[in-house]
This record gives sequence, C-alpha cells and structure tokens, in this order.
Amino acid sequence: MTTNDRFFIGEAYKVKDVKEGTVIARERQLERFSEWIDSTDRDVVECDFEDIIAYIGYLKSDENLAPKTSKAHVSAVSILYDKLVKKKTVDENPVSKLDVSEYLSYNESVQAKRLKEEDEVVWLEREEVVEL
Repeated sequence: MTTNDRFFIGEAYKVKDVKEGTVIARERQLERFSEWIDSTDRDVVECDFEDIIAYIGYLKSDENLAPKTSKAHVSAVSILYDKLVKKKTVDENPVSKLDVSEYLSYNESVQAKRLKEEDEVVWLEREEVVEL
C-alpha cells in the first residue's frame, strides 16, 4: 500500500458525528485490508470485484473471522472506495457489485464451529466404555 493509499484510509473516516471507537475500529479494519493488499503486490486503486472476493476468502480462512466481523471489514473497505470514487481516484467501488451475504453466512460460521467442536471430542473404544 502506498503512502497515498494510507492518506485515503485516514481521510475515509474523518466524518462528523462518528464515535471515536468506530473510527478506531474502522482504521484497524482498513489496516488489515492494507496488509492484505501489500501481500498481493497490488495497489488499492487496482482492486476489482475478484480481489474483494479473494479478500473475503482471506478473512474467512486465513484470519478465521466470524461472518459478522468479516462483514464489518468489508463495509469499511466499501466506505473507503466510496470516498475514492468521490475523489475520482477510482472509477467505481468494487464492493458495490458484491452481495456480501452470498459469501458470508451465519450458518457457515455455526457449521465451522460445530466441526471444530467435533474435532475436540475424544471417542472411546468399546472396551473402554465397558470398563467404565
């Protein structure tokens, strides 16, 4: 991410009537996006729809974030791109084409948690049960 990109991240949340905690949370979310962008050797202005889908995949698998948390991250990215569109830095917001609920669902999170819980179950052999 370039210095210019970092400027836009900082500017994206300089809005009246936004609580400081919200600004801090959004900055952290955008910092995570920034780190991901850096890892892909792309620039914020180059990102497209497919990149946003890849970012959601990263949030789900690599960061293991819950769907609600991932949605908050994607929302922060969308706000950033809205600001970049207004400044005519990019032509369109790549997040606007996306139905986030298609890629992030509560049921998926619950299912993943259940699978994890099942992994932690210790199964006894028949002989061990008889001994009990």
